[in-house]
Amino acid sequence: MAEAISTQRVTEWLDGCDWDFHERQFRVPYRITTHFGNWLDRELRLTAGSVLDVGAGMGATLYHLSRRFPRLSLTGVEINPECVRRGTMRLAALGANRCTLRCGDLFAPPAEWV
Repeated sequence: MAEAISTQRVTEWLDGCDWDFHERQFRVPYRITTHFGNWLDRELRLTAGSVLDVGAGMGATLYHLSRRFPRLSLTGVEINPECVRRGTMRLAALGANRCTLRCGDLFAPPAEWV
């Protein structure tokens, strides 16, 4: 029998978080973000559509993808409400109006996601 996954402890790893870690990626994309964009371009040849980033943090990946793919709509899902709050403010300040962050749990999605 499969054991149920506990959702009671999901954000404690961000207690005392170094928020600059998340902020730095807005200034310069991390290599994984660049490689992800390359993969999207090479394998999917995206010109328009939507991208969903699960575990989006503060949304820096969304921001960089929006600059690279100007016709994409980008949504990020993040379980930590403080990341979503900070990221939403940061994306708005950058004018990233095609980027949306939502607070949610992939293991307990709201009905509209299913």
